[in-house]
Amino acid sequence: MLKKLSISSFITAGSFVIGLIGLIIYFASVNVKGYFQGEVVTGTLLFALFGLLILAGVVAYTILLPKNKILDIVVSVVKAAAAIFFMVAGVMLLVARIDGLSYIFFSNPEIIETIQTPENMASANTAITAIVFFILTSVAMIVASFFSLRKEEPAVAE
Repeated sequence: MLKKLSISSFITAGSFVIGLIGLIIYFASVNVKGYFQGEVVTGTLLFALFGLLILAGVVAYTILLPKNKILDIVVSVVKAAAAIFFMVAGVMLLVARIDGLSYIFFSNPEIIETIQTPENMASANTAITAIVFFILTSVAMIVASFFSLRKEEPAVAE
């Protein structure tokens, strides 16, 4: 079964793992004590969850169902949608955190020591890491969209 899967299937499965790790890091950034504690970005959460559901469905389709040309085309479009969902999740999180990140990293030298506490730096670092993981997932899905889900079977000569 795994011999029939192409590089796109493996990239999609890896993207699922990276996206899941990004979502876990996002939850950590919301729950860790610091500047962004308790600041949930609902849009990021929804887009990341929808993206993960799409990736799980693509992986399940590839492994469990037989090849079907029409469904393969639909799944290719859905893979592109997953890339868009993760890109939007990352950008929404960036937009929601940009003021706080600029405040933490680029405050006046007179007050920067009071702002750059270990808690605030940990909060900022986890937010940046979550953004990076969402964007990485999106880029991986863009790459996966250029390949078919299954290896082409060689034509049988008659």
